[in-house]
Amino acid sequence: MPIKDWSEDDRPREKLMQKGAESCSTAELLAILMTNGTRTKSAVELGEEVLKNCENNLVMFVRSTLDAYQDVVGIGPAKACIIKAAAELGRRIHMASLGEVIKINSPETAYEVMQFLRFKGCEEFWAIFTNNSGMLIQKSQVGSGNGAAVPVDFRKLTSQAISCNATRVILCHNHPGGSRMPSQQDIVLTQDIKKMLELINVSVVEHIIIAGDSYFSFVENQIL
Repeated sequence: MPIKDWSEDDRPREKLMQKGAESCSTAELLAILMTNGTRTKSAVELGEEVLKNCENNLVMFVRSTLDAYQDVVGIGPAKACIIKAAAELGRRIHMASLGEVIKINSPETAYEVMQFLRFKGCEEFWAIFTNNSGMLIQKSQVGSGNGAAVPVDFRKLTSQAISCNATRVILCHNHPGGSRMPSQQDIVLTQDIKKMLELINVSVVEHIIIAGDSYFSFVENQIL
């Protein structure tokens, strides 16, 4: 049944106007963006199918490609672009909100600053540069790749630590596969970076691995 034939209380757009966006399901929000469905499916049903293809996982939803969205019959290039634009906008809003966190004094706050890595489909290695008080100076990607170990640009890491006058560094990388446990290569790499930065009087005070909604702290697990 087309959405226009639904009762007014059940129509996504009317529901949003009367009760607020938070009252709408994710599929209903997608339906509002797509504006219409097909002859056989409502826009809400299309939204439900998109989410089903992502296992109802919003992280997978954000990572999905235009082609993946178009695997749903009834979603062509135009609707796929609308969906991808919405996903990217949400990701950017989330990243902008992280600017409010300026002091990193625990693994939890480091995770808050870097949790955008949950949405990445490949491994990325980042460094968070702070002063002695843990105040964030800057963060920078220093490596990326896929496999057992991410190649890290040691020269870039060192030069950026010097240029921003950092005295402490928090290392961070993601595991897109879902396991937050460090590999032996992760542990060896951490020790190598620690020794290298000690030569310029910069301390590695933490390394966190982000996997989905959780993280692994090297300090809490007494590896660092």
